Amino acid sequence: MKHLAYWISPRGEVDPVEGPALKHIDLVWRNPTFFGLNRNFLLAVYQKHRERVGQEGKARQEIMAELLRKDWIRIRYVPKIHGFTVQTGSYGARQRRLLQAWARMITGGGLDTLDGRTLYLSIATARPRDTWQGSIHKFLRTGPAVTTTKLKLQVVHLAQEG
Repeated sequence: MKHLAYWISPRGEVDPVEGPALKHIDLVWRNPTFFGLNRNFLLAVYQKHRERVGQEGKARQEIMAELLRKDWIRIRYVPKIHGFTVQTGSYGARQRRLLQAWARMITGGGLDTLDGRTLYLSIATARPRDTWQGSIHKFLRTGPAVTTTKLKLQVVHLAQEG
């Protein structure tokens, strides 16, 4: 498996969270403008919660919630379930198309060559009825198919901002 975590932007950009100890919040801190944020906002949130930058506490939760509200999608591989958990602010047709395109990329060689029949996918939102669980293979076979002419996912690899 090449990547254990991803961000998908509302613009359809897939950014693998790269590096052995890198976390989603680290990528946000290193590249706040890519996420539509700025360092002053991030520092203010950490200071409000009296936490150090990068700590996985209440500040991180607030920042992640803000990104999910702005239609970012957070994806993490969880070995215990042999699959990916997905967090998104809402789960409608656009999010489904983005996730289907991502799933095709990780099973079809664009980002990886994983076996979608054996990998589990769990999608969660703030609204319990807007969830989905099952194999990636099943996810790709249910619902409307992705039309690549309407949706183009682009892989980006962020460098740290200066």
